[in-house]
Amino acid sequence: MRIPMDSRILHDLSDHYDSFYLYDEKTILQRIQALREAFPEVEFLYSVKSNPHPEVLKTMLSHGFGTDAASLGEVLAASRCYEAIGDHEMPDRDRIFYSAPGKSRKDLLGAWQCAAIIADSPGEIRRIEEIAAEMDKKISIGVRINPAYTIGGTAGTGAPAKFGIDEEQFFSILESSGHPHLRINGIHVHLRSQMLNTALLINYHNYLFDMADRIEAAIGAPLDYINLGSGIGIPFTEQDREVDLSVLSGALKEHLRRRKENGKADTRIMIESGRYAPGKSGWYVTKVMDRKISRGKTFIVLNSTMNGFVRPSLVEMVRHLTDDPAPAAWEPFFTGLDTFQFLALRSGDEEVIPAGASEDGETVDLVGSLCTGVDVIASDIRMPHLEPGDLVIITNAGAYAAVMSPMQFASMEKPAQIFLAEDGTIRS
Repeated sequence: MRIPMDSRILHDLSDHYDSFYLYDEKTILQRIQALREAFPEVEFLYSVKSNPHPEVLKTMLSHGFGTDAASLGEVLAASRCYEAIGDHEMPDRDRIFYSAPGKSRKDLLGAWQCAAIIADSPGEIRRIEEIAAEMDKKISIGVRINPAYTIGGTAGTGAPAKFGIDEEQFFSILESSGHPHLRINGIHVHLRSQMLNTALLINYHNYLFDMADRIEAAIGAPLDYINLGSGIGIPFTEQDREVDLSVLSGALKEHLRRRKENGKADTRIMIESGRYAPGKSGWYVTKVMDRKISRGKTFIVLNSTMNGFVRPSLVEMVRHLTDDPAPAAWEPFFTGLDTFQFLALRSGDEEVIPAGASEDGETVDLVGSLCTGVDVIASDIRMPHLEPGDLVIITNAGAYAAVMSPMQFASMEKPAQIFLAEDGTIRS
């Protein structure tokens, strides 16, 4: 395991911060390029909730990504970002897609001029219809659908879900005439995140395109857009393998070819991406504050663990709660037992040493400084000998990391979030 930057950068930053995230733009750009090369005919939407750091958001949107927004705040942040980078290529309503359950009237009124609103329930469709009637306007909306399909299952095996309108219920809505001020012009589906099985993704896409054909037959016109959702995961462990983008793209191209033959070439095909580009770009770095031995066990006390980067602590909690060697994922909080790798950078050293790779290693517990016994990120882990001032580095911290961590707990100082630009400059 290597880090993609000079270790002196970490030493320099640790002179100013006891804990910090470091996001590497080069890694983000490499991942963006991989998607672009594999799917030249597909539009990508960045899921802002995965990492809304302004520099990360700017990098994603300035390289052609649209926006998957999960709140009015994310809608407005994306709109401001497009304005700041001077991107006026298309209206925001054509590239910001607001999809979330439980939108308030305030949310809907605040977003409708600068985002495509994706209705999440029959009740929300009625509320949007009421707003459109008050304005005496015809409004185009998308709809999130909960398909009659499960990943790895078969058609007709859909599960209950808090997200979207059940597929069979949606067709009943299309048959009604209860929304004269609305035009349903797009669909959005998302069933699972962090998928590495290419065949499962292909089968999922196959079903969605078939469903889109049936919806288009019901409305009598091609959809303006089909959002296939996310699902393309990243490798967290050395055993994980990347999704085969070329194979997935090849299957997708067949659907695009068929749609073109059927006069549906103008439909925009979209894929959401949250962790794929920034996930591997992030590193969480926290300083050793103390070491102590209690009844034969060595504890390395770190500056900020559970409150700074909660997900490694959740892995430890799962280990204590089950003996299952492969417990089911609960995304995005829990991906697996070996989701994160730990490295050490000792004061004065240039070499970053992975856990288990040091000749002077010792078995320790890595714990945080919070006044709670659950503030543990690794138990009985083999680490190099560590002293106060040394650094512990955690991988895979670029997405669903800082944004999900309980940083207000105990009124501790929040970790800094640092952006290492492609040209080597440091931005906060």
